[in-house]
Amino acid sequence: MRLELLFRPGGGEEAAGWLAERSAIPLGARRYAVSVPRPEAAATIADVLPRLDALDDFRIVTPNLEDVYLELSGGESIGS
Repeated sequence: MRLELLFRPGGGEEAAGWLAERSAIPLGARRYAVSVPRPEAAATIADVLPRLDALDDFRIVTPNLEDVYLELSGGESIGS
């Protein structure tokens, strides 16, 4: 599974350690993706809930081929 998090201005700095621990991939300004194995999804989502006040948006996304590519390439997109 993939969690997409859009932080409010300044919210990403507060969560920098949490994002680094989960190898979050930056998707743009204040937006990050975190890949989570299905067995760990509930625990990771529960870990996000206390941070909701720092978020503008939070999504659970089913992985697609782009997600697989980003995971295998270490986060580098084709255009990089």
